[in-house]
Amino acid sequence: MPIPQVPRPGPSAQNTGQKPRATSVLQLQNSRRRTAIPALSKVDSEGPDVAQDIVHFNALREAGKEAPTLNTPVRRHQYTREFKLAAITYAKEHTSPSIDPITEAVIPRRFSKYRVAQILGISEKMLKSWMENERSIMQMRVGQRKNTAGHGALHPELEYELHAKFLVLRNKGRKVTRSWFMAEARRLYEQHYPERVVFDYIIKAKVYHFKFSLTWFRRFRKRNRISYRAP
Repeated sequence: MPIPQVPRPGPSAQNTGQKPRATSVLQLQNSRRRTAIPALSKVDSEGPDVAQDIVHFNALREAGKEAPTLNTPVRRHQYTREFKLAAITYAKEHTSPSIDPITEAVIPRRFSKYRVAQILGISEKMLKSWMENERSIMQMRVGQRKNTAGHGALHPELEYELHAKFLVLRNKGRKVTRSWFMAEARRLYEQHYPERVVFDYIIKAKVYHFKFSLTWFRRFRKRNRISYRAP
């Protein structure tokens, strides 16, 4: 005699077709992106200029986005240099008190940084980070999204002279190798920093305080945009 099957305890099975699913990649990206949305009631009470600012920054953000494709992974959005500088200027104008040029009266701040971040469509933490790093953002190239300047030159005067000597030789059509860069860099180092060069009588060679390694040479070429030429 067959044993009757008793339903298992627990939640009932649910049809997967009833679950909401993203119909496109763009909808999936928008659902995963966390963006602060300003409250409509506050926008109406704060005046039409705030609504215009929201539309302006939304258009500026959309202009800097890349067109999504089927192979585009879901990632955090990176903002352009222009959007960051516009956001910093807008935050400074509305989060700090100003002086009326006619009556010379002090006008209190209009919004908090949290409210400005809502209008811009970003987080308050991101806005504060941009305002703290305003100088480094201004040094970025036009349209650049991420500050990838890397390590700065430890001896800028030395590298400037080394690069100038390299340009002279390249304009003359001379072949410049990595050995020439290393030898000329050590010679300039002795000229600029003689106190940092010591002669070791045990190994009978000069010891430099700075190590001219391959990593330094690769970064020097990247900083000065030096590329190898085919023979």
